[in-house]
Amino acid sequence: MALAGPRDAMVRVAILGLGSIGGSIALDLFRVHEVRGFDPDPASCAAAAAAGIPVCGTPEQALAGAELAVFCAPLGRLPALVEALAPHVDAGAIVTDVGGVKSPVVKAGRRLLPGAFVGGHPMAGSTGHGFVAARTGLFVDAPWALTPGGRDEQEAAARVRQVLAPTGARFFECDPESHDRAVAFTSHVPYLMSVAIARAARGARDEGLTEVSELVGPGFRDVTRLAMTPVQLGHDMAFENRDAVLAALAALRHQIAQAEILLQNDLESAFATWSEGAATWRAALSLPQ
Repeated sequence: MALAGPRDAMVRVAILGLGSIGGSIALDLFRVHEVRGFDPDPASCAAAAAAGIPVCGTPEQALAGAELAVFCAPLGRLPALVEALAPHVDAGAIVTDVGGVKSPVVKAGRRLLPGAFVGGHPMAGSTGHGFVAARTGLFVDAPWALTPGGRDEQEAAARVRQVLAPTGARFFECDPESHDRAVAFTSHVPYLMSVAIARAARGARDEGLTEVSELVGPGFRDVTRLAMTPVQLGHDMAFENRDAVLAALAALRHQIAQAEILLQNDLESAFATWSEGAATWRAALSLPQ
C-alpha cells in the first residue's frame, strides 16, 4: 500500500485531533504538506486556525482527498473512531494514530482498513492539553514507534515515516504487544508512581507535616510531574493496557520490597550495588536532560 504520486511531492494530510500531539504534528507539517485538521473542541480549532492551519468543520471533510490520515483522538476513543471513520477514508490512503496503547486500535485498524492502517506512538508530549500546548519541534529526536505487520503495512509504514519526516522523530518498528508491555514500564507505571508519590506527600502534609509543602526540590518536581497528566489520559493508559501495567507494577513492587529488605537489615554494601546498577543502566540510555 503506497500513496500515489512522486515521493517528494506535497501530500494532503488529515490530522484528526488538534491537541498537544496532533497540533504539534500539524505545526511541523503544514508548511511542507497540505494539512487539514479537525478537533471537536472549538477552542483548539480557533487556536489552530489562528496559527495558520486549515481547520475543517467535520472529520469527514478533513479526510476527503487525504492521502495520509493521523488519528490523534484520546486513547480510549481511538478504536471507535477508526470504526466510525473507516468508510470515509479514500481508497489508497494510509491511516496511522498516536495512541499510547497499540493492541486495541491496531486490531480495529487491521479489521477495518486492511493493509492501510499502521499503529503509531510518538514518545513525546507534556502534561498540557489542547492546541495551546502544541509546539513545533516537539518530536525532534523523540522515539516514534510504528507497528506494521505484513508487507502492505510495511510499505505503508515506510510512507508514514517519509511524510512525517519533518517532525524530526526517530522512527522504529515493533509489534503492538511488545510495545504495550514496554510502555507499561516506561510510561504508564511512571504515571501511576508519580500519582502515588504525590498522594503520599499530600497525606503527610494533611497529617501535620506542613514542611512537605516547603521542602520541595528538583527531585520531587521531576518524579511528580506526571501526576499533572490529564485524568482521562491517565485512566486510559492504566485501563487500556491493564494486563501489562499489572505485570509492571508487580516488578516494581519487587524492587520496592528489595529496598525495604536492604534498609531493614542495614545491608549498606548490597544497597550500593542495588542502586548503582540502576544508575549505570539509566546513564547508558543517554536520554536528554
